[in-house]
Amino acid sequence: MVEEPGQVVRAHMNFLRIQGARRPAAEALRQVDLLLPQVVMFSSLLTLGSKKRRTEYASALDALTGQLESIAGGAPSPGSPASEGEGGSSLLA
Repeated sequence: MVEEPGQVVRAHMNFLRIQGARRPAAEALRQVDLLLPQVVMFSSLLTLGSKKRRTEYASALDALTGQLESIAGGAPSPGSPASEGEGGSSLLA
């Protein structure tokens, strides 16, 4: 991304698109956008946070993954909280 002619490139955007795949609905993109800050937070906490709470952070990420899979129209992974009906947003509020 270049804002003005002659300036350095500030960012590159890569797109991965599966040929023949349908475009995501605007509502699905909005839902994903709402979940992304939580994904970033719990990913950071899992990596850099308290070792005592890693299971909690991993469970939260698992629930978020299930929600993202559901939004994308895929089936949640077997054994994930979302596939067992535990992927509610109360955990993530």
